[in-house]
Amino acid sequence: MKYKFDLIITGSSVHITTIDENGNQNVRNLQYSDETQQKMQKLDASQLVVLLEKTIKELIDELPKRSEITEIKLRESLDAWLFMDADGTMLLNQYLNVTELDKLQGYLKALKLNGVIDQLEAKSGVMISTETPLIFALWFKNEQRHLLSHLKYLSSMHEYIHFAWTGKNQITPHLAARTGMFDLEHNTWNPQALALVEMSEDILPEVVTDDQIVTNLLPEVIERLGVSKHTQVHW
Repeated sequence: MKYKFDLIITGSSVHITTIDENGNQNVRNLQYSDETQQKMQKLDASQLVVLLEKTIKELIDELPKRSEITEIKLRESLDAWLFMDADGTMLLNQYLNVTELDKLQGYLKALKLNGVIDQLEAKSGVMISTETPLIFALWFKNEQRHLLSHLKYLSSMHEYIHFAWTGKNQITPHLAARTGMFDLEHNTWNPQALALVEMSEDILPEVVTDDQIVTNLLPEVIERLGVSKHTQVHW
């Protein structure tokens, strides 16, 4: 029997749907333990990968023998961006407090007053708010300047998991646009936005089309999960 897994990651649980080749579905919701919750609050992305792999392995173990996993669909609703050094270690390990959130609002207001927001929104096609990674990156540049030279990777949890499972640091244009740092017309990271936050293009994921994004798992991930080399991951 062939199966597909559909996983939706939230801040408190993983929503899991198992679908067999006849379309029958089994739905469950896995709540995080207190320990996992604490690690999630510290933006421990590596812990999230461990949790996902453990969850998938347990799902497979529950299936009949010789079952085949053809597809794993992964979605997430985590509003977290990760600032990492060359080793993938988090330079920030917690969500921002109220005072820092007020600073984000101040940066957004200043950019609106000088007309920069209008220019960036026109290029990215998204409405920029305090939750937009561009504003978060601007805060990092100004408020964590001592860490700026150590910054080598900037990604969401989504891209982090993709890299951990495929070895490719990639993002699709519509997700790149949501950062506020992308130029949809020219299909590239926006030099104006990067100059504003003093960050280079090489710290960001490679932008690829939907049909170019890697869906094959790394051999070591295949072994850990117990799936086949034909199992595809869709993001």
